[in-house]
Amino acid sequence: KPRPARFALDPPLILTMTRSSMMPVALLALGAWMLSSLTSQSGFVMNSATPRGSKVAMRGFKDDFYAWKETLSSEDQALLLKQAQNEFNKKFRASDEFKK
Repeated sequence: KPRPARFALDPPLILTMTRSSMMPVALLALGAWMLSSLTSQSGFVMNSATPRGSKVAMRGFKDDFYAWKETLSSEDQALLLKQAQNEFNKKFRASDEFKK
């Protein structure tokens, strides 16, 4: 039995099936995006303000660092200071005193 003639402007059957099956997927993705954008305040842009917890953590580290630094002997403190001051001096970095 011969197939009926189709119009020249009709899209192929495979494209019609793909478009109709993609519509529910597209609507579902759009709904999920809208729901997530309504529930989240930041969206795609990160907040540039520093979170409160990081200041507390930094303050704790600073206290711990100064407590550790005070436990060093005066000789070790002097060596640490000299190493910090000459960190970018090539001759000092090549010396044994830097490697201590």
